[in-house]
Amino acid sequence: MKSILSRLLVGALALVLLVFAALWAWSRHFAASPELPPRAAPVVLERSVRVAIIGDSWAAGRKLDDFVAEELRQRGWSIEIISRGHPGAKSRTILSNLLAPEDKLHSSREVLFGRPLHAAVVIAGVNDSQGYIGADHYAYHVALTAEALRQRGIHPMVVELPEYGIEHATSSDPLGQVRRRLMRRIYHGDRVDVIPMYRAALEQALAPRLARGQVDLIDFDPVTADFHRSRDLFLPDAIHLSEKGRRVLARQIGAALDARLRRLAERRPDQVGSASGSSRPPA
Repeated sequence: MKSILSRLLVGALALVLLVFAALWAWSRHFAASPELPPRAAPVVLERSVRVAIIGDSWAAGRKLDDFVAEELRQRGWSIEIISRGHPGAKSRTILSNLLAPEDKLHSSREVLFGRPLHAAVVIAGVNDSQGYIGADHYAYHVALTAEALRQRGIHPMVVELPEYGIEHATSSDPLGQVRRRLMRRIYHGDRVDVIPMYRAALEQALAPRLARGQVDLIDFDPVTADFHRSRDLFLPDAIHLSEKGRRVLARQIGAALDARLRRLAERRPDQVGSASGSSRPPA
């Protein structure tokens, strides 16, 4: 009997280790750089523009659309916004959704292959950072997303990793909790608040594109630089924005979009498709 129990225990342990190994390999897989047919950037005519908002749950359910549209209309723009958000998605999944067939759940292929867009706001990283997936993994996939947008004539505008209550984030299942703890120890030196680390990695990954004005990095600090002093901007889960928080973020996104769209409107038709503007728009 002891022998049977020992074998069962060893088998169960081996199965758990196998599951962890599979989850580990899956979570740290790096996507290949997509090869997309290039498309020229559309000209801004009569201050009429189309903009996308893509990302995780922060972009889902049109939570920001009306607020951003209101900000831009106040600045004199006629705007159409399409948004595609995937709750719980990490940066790699957000990239995959851009390339997924349109009949697949959470596909955002329309952004790349639908009617031309002038700009796209990318909101990602909350799920990467609270899952401790690795700053390099996050930055790599956000940079690929920006490049995919640019290849299709869409100016990418990436919101830097938001300040949120990362210390309060938990997994919904025990296995996920253990995986998060292991990932945190191995890739982050057991550091809990890795937001500065992820921000630095993203800026480094985007540095060449920022210098040439091929992407904008939207500063999150004007929304809040300290979660603990801005609890009213968040829901009780400490991860998602309240309505007040969404309005404040929309104000920052609207200011950045206005600055970039003004630069795009100044371009002559024969300049469309070339890099222009500065790296970080004024807020």
